[in-house]
Amino acid sequence: PFAVFGLVFAVFSQIQQGGASSTNVLRGIVLGSSAYTCFFTIVGIALPDLGIGITYTLASLGAIAASGLSYLLSRRTSKH
Repeated sequence: PFAVFGLVFAVFSQIQQGGASSTNVLRGIVLGSSAYTCFFTIVGIALPDLGIGITYTLASLGAIAASGLSYLLSRRTSKH
């Protein structure tokens, strides 16, 4: 799914606003993938033992933390 919508968004942004915009879209998709991976990894591991409520709460918090960490790391490396 990410490859398909990423390609569509990248092409659309390339046509509408140029190469820099397309690069930003793809960078955002890559950085957001860490939150997606974290969320579903936690769900896959915790769901059988912890139940739906606790599992999805932990998975949401994990995804938010992964997204925040990706954002902070991307800001740090883009300043150099």
